[in-house]
Amino acid sequence: MSRREFPASWVFIGLFALVIMGIGVMAWLAEVPADDFTPAQRNLLTVADWMVKASIGAILGFAGARVGSGPSTPESR
Repeated sequence: MSRREFPASWVFIGLFALVIMGIGVMAWLAEVPADDFTPAQRNLLTVADWMVKASIGAILGFAGARVGSGPSTPESR
């Protein structure tokens, strides 16, 4: 691993942190009735929703790429 590469576990931890943060924002706004949303709250909820969707999609994409690549040994090439 070169000095500029991040370990895959760091990527997964960062993506899981984004998922947890997005879910936290949604839970924080859950007690506000939808009729009482200000434009800022509505935008914040939209950003949190897309943050969770994109993070889960990236997690699934990275997991699929890592599983699909198979072992990386000289014997397997």
